[in-house]
Amino acid sequence: GSYCGNHLLEVPEQCDCGPPETCTHKKCCNPKDCTLIDAAQCGTGPCCDKRTCTIAERGRLCRKSKDQCDFPEFCNGETEGCAPDTKAADLEPCNNETAYCFGGVCRDPDRQC
Repeated sequence: GSYCGNHLLEVPEQCDCGPPETCTHKKCCNPKDCTLIDAAQCGTGPCCDKRTCTIAERGRLCRKSKDQCDFPEFCNGETEGCAPDTKAADLEPCNNETAYCFGGVCRDPDRQC
């Protein structure tokens, strides 16, 4: 079942900012019952503006690229969650075609040994 205070948005929660003593989004989310406060549109997601409790505009960066084989993700303007993490296909050339992507990381086969 769901557990209010575990930082995971589960049914029937509207938000989950963790336990009351560590919740940093009290303006948007009530940590005692995991409900949105007043007119808040969102509570805790990476695409939620914590100052205004509104969903961030489409195109705002929500997850940076970690590597040339890992792509950045952006807010969709409709939900507070970030798009799923996307990576280049395994064996896709990278590093000016001297290496290959594997698991979202650019790996040089000559340096693997």
